[in-house]
Amino acid sequence: MQRLVRFQLAIICMLSLWMFLPACGVKSSSVASPQVTVSKIKVEDINLFEAVVRVEMRVINVNDDPVDFKGLNCELHVDNTRLATGVSNLPIHIPSRQTAVIPITVYSSVEDMTRVLRDIRSKDKVTYEMNGKLYMDGGLFKPDSLAFQSKGEISLEGLKAFRM
Repeated sequence: MQRLVRFQLAIICMLSLWMFLPACGVKSSSVASPQVTVSKIKVEDINLFEAVVRVEMRVINVNDDPVDFKGLNCELHVDNTRLATGVSNLPIHIPSRQTAVIPITVYSSVEDMTRVLRDIRSKDKVTYEMNGKLYMDGGLFKPDSLAFQSKGEISLEGLKAFRM
């Protein structure tokens, strides 16, 4: 009986060491959120029910290690009003301290688009905010996702001639 207990304790100790010893060689488990900026916005289609917009985001990996993302989701707000949302499952690899341009298609209902255009038509500039998450495989020492946010202003000088 005592032999069985010792054998079980020995197995538990070996399994514990097998699981936790590799962690001693692992660098810091924290992964910094990437810096994200909007580099291009292009309206691809507007129909009776929705607008389809392609957004290109520049993602800057500020980490010492490369990062691999398996997708993302995002929301685009204009003057604090949600305009569009989108998701992507495009795999993304960004080497250490480098950048990548990531395209994502976002969708806006015609109702949301009309509301935003009505609210901004008398303005010279508007604010935008894009926020979301980049998804990773995660694991014991890595997060499952990293949040991002990008803010800025857009001049509307070119839209003065547009009438609703």
